[in-house]
Amino acid sequence: MCFEPGLSEDQIIEDQGLLVHFLRIPRRVTSLSLLQYPRLRLARELRKLNPDIVHGHHAEAGWPYYAITSGYPAVAGIHNFLPVLMRMHRNGVLSTTRLFRVFEAYTLRNARYITVDSRHMQDLIRPETRGQISVIPNCVCDLFFAKTRHVETSQPSLAFVGIMRREKGLDTLLKALRQVKVSYRKSC
Repeated sequence: MCFEPGLSEDQIIEDQGLLVHFLRIPRRVTSLSLLQYPRLRLARELRKLNPDIVHGHHAEAGWPYYAITSGYPAVAGIHNFLPVLMRMHRNGVLSTTRLFRVFEAYTLRNARYITVDSRHMQDLIRPETRGQISVIPNCVCDLFFAKTRHVETSQPSLAFVGIMRREKGLDTLLKALRQVKVSYRKSC
């Protein structure tokens, strides 16, 4: 299920036996309702589907809050910690990030199950939650290492696109690159 502000009406798309529900959600209504319109809309749609579990991630958009207030067993995925982002970006008093921080704090206090993508993130949020935290590192598929084109260097290379912060686990990525380098040499 995805909320999509650009749609003129709800849509359901089937791909390889998987149904993806795109729910129209006006942005202004979302902000003016203090995130309650999307939460109530999602709850109504979930009652139709009756899922076994609901997963929401990215607190800066409210998804974990929606998941844990859905009334279904839920997992909250925390990929960023808003107090850190707010310090980095010096968000003003009227910033919507401050609103999302309120819902992130609620989520951390009330979620029974939380996933994070690094031990650093686990350490950041541990003081704010009694929930069970599982570290699930971002995965890298073997497909990324398939030789599909000629490379002009004998050294493997990696391009990281994103914000370089401790909670992203770049130290783990660099350790993994060393292992890939060893495997790369063996396969050449």
